[in-house]
Amino acid sequence: MADLSWISALTNQGGGGGSGGVSNYDQLTNRPVINIAGTGIVISSLATGVYNIEGTWKITDDDVERETLADDLFYVMNDRTESKLTWISAGQIKTYGVPTGGSAADIKENAIATAEEVVREMVGTF
Repeated sequence: MADLSWISALTNQGGGGGSGGVSNYDQLTNRPVINIAGTGIVISSLATGVYNIEGTWKITDDDVERETLADDLFYVMNDRTESKLTWISAGQIKTYGVPTGGSAADIKENAIATAEEVVREMVGTF
């Protein structure tokens, strides 16, 4: 008879995310996106990773708070020299950077242009 070892996976409800026993995303042991809810979440204090933030966020402690949309993704890279953020929201991608220990005055903000925006800048609109 064929190997039916997969049947034990169907009946094992041990949890942990890999066995099918967890139905709450935040209880998975190896989730790719970390959900955070709150106000004034400081990006430069987060560990490197991918986040979904419900509430408000800021790059540094003294930065202004920014609102999020429901499905925004925050790609955070923090190391000894700087903190980088790529914020993906509906219709826009923005990048931020600040040196470690920097303040709001040190934040560099940029946006990723779409092909349509680049052509409009080069050619103009008629």
